[in-house]
Amino acid sequence: MVFSLQSARGGVLNFSNPCNCDIMLTENGTVGATVLPGTPIAYVNTGDAGPTIKAVMPDGLSKMLLFGAEAVATLPTGQKLP
Repeated sequence: MVFSLQSARGGVLNFSNPCNCDIMLTENGTVGATVLPGTPIAYVNTGDAGPTIKAVMPDGLSKMLLFGAEAVATLPTGQKLP
């Protein structure tokens, strides 16, 4: 068992780790944290694949990327990805 989530209504969802990988918890993946829909609580690091990044940004920034601007992601470990 990796972790369990309990809803305000009492329902419980359990997660197990079926792969040979590392689980990296976010700051929202702590005991007692309130988690809203869509909030990441953990990332899976298999060591053999690059990270998948999902971002929500304003239209203006999206347009800048379409016209050649570069985005940089900073991982919780401090690693920067272009």
